[in-house]
Amino acid sequence: MSGKYFADCNEASPSRLGASSEEAAKLWSFSANITAEKVQKMGVHVSAGGFRLQVQSSNADRGMALA
Repeated sequence: MSGKYFADCNEASPSRLGASSEEAAKLWSFSANITAEKVQKMGVHVSAGGFRLQVQSSNADRGMALA
């Protein structure tokens, strides 16, 4: 089953807070912001056409890029 909520192995209804579309939007926004911060720190550059990953090692001349 997909999209169902379970408690103690039984299908259950989510709480009002868990079913709130307003709270879902807040969580989505928060998650997107946190993810963007971590991705930026990792050196992953995200654009509309895809992403670019730059990996730096201890040697300044070594690296990897994905496009």
